[in-house]
Amino acid sequence: MGHSLAKRSSAENPKVRAVVDAVTSFDLPSSPWWTELDALSTHTTLDGLEVDPEGIILEGTKRFKGVMNIYLALQYGDSSDDGFQTTESFLGRFSGHFDQHGTPHVDAVSIDTSSFYEGEER
Repeated sequence: MGHSLAKRSSAENPKVRAVVDAVTSFDLPSSPWWTELDALSTHTTLDGLEVDPEGIILEGTKRFKGVMNIYLALQYGDSSDDGFQTTESFLGRFSGHFDQHGTPHVDAVSIDTSSFYEGEER
């Protein structure tokens, strides 16, 4: 088994805890990556972001990456009886950096929405 230079981190590591906090409080709806999620329904709302500390990889002292679950409420039509609302979750990946004070910042997010579209092809 080969080992990469990136170190898998543990939940007790303060840098990992800081990354978890930064990602779970990340303002995804105000980010450039929201457009793809917003297109999934008439009105898409973020229900939450979940990050497993064991899935965070610290790359040296300056960079990090990991996976997250993104929970959404999808509403179709208006909010009256004619509308329909459901929930979905998607797997996302994030990467970022630590600034000179050690504060983590999310630089990029990718979200796999392919499962949403797979059912439409039948």
